[in-house]
Amino acid sequence: MMENIQDDTISCYFPKKYPINKRQLVIQDLSNLLNSEKTYHPALIMEYILFQMINSKIEYCIDNKTSTIAMLPAAEREYLLEIFKKEYDTYEEALEILENLEDLQAYPDFLFEDYDFNLLDEMSEEELFHSPLNKLLDIGSIEFVIYVPGKINFS
Repeated sequence: MMENIQDDTISCYFPKKYPINKRQLVIQDLSNLLNSEKTYHPALIMEYILFQMINSKIEYCIDNKTSTIAMLPAAEREYLLEIFKKEYDTYEEALEILENLEDLQAYPDFLFEDYDFNLLDEMSEEELFHSPLNKLLDIGSIEFVIYVPGKINFS
């Protein structure tokens, strides 16, 4: 359990207007989701946080002139490549997927279908859900857009 995370530690990962009283709870739920054996689609705010965390790590690597690429061990790499070769038409496509998994800079385009979560910089979850943009962009249901921490048991 994550205990008493200071808001100044996590605030950089949230939209400025996001309620302070929900932040620690959302981080806890996101941690539970990421550690879960089951597959869940993260809520919009969780996508926002993941995107911010990934970009923060990419910026850190660039600023410190370190690589964003973390090669998998050879045995794991070969195992995944064999799986991907069965799922994709060409060896080149399978290799590209594998390389995307190894390069942090590929994650934003690889992991996110869209960047609708960035609208949370301009409006609250409630405003976004009730705005014409939600219908126009097909952003999502009330449960996806307006996240209620603790509502889903990710274990």
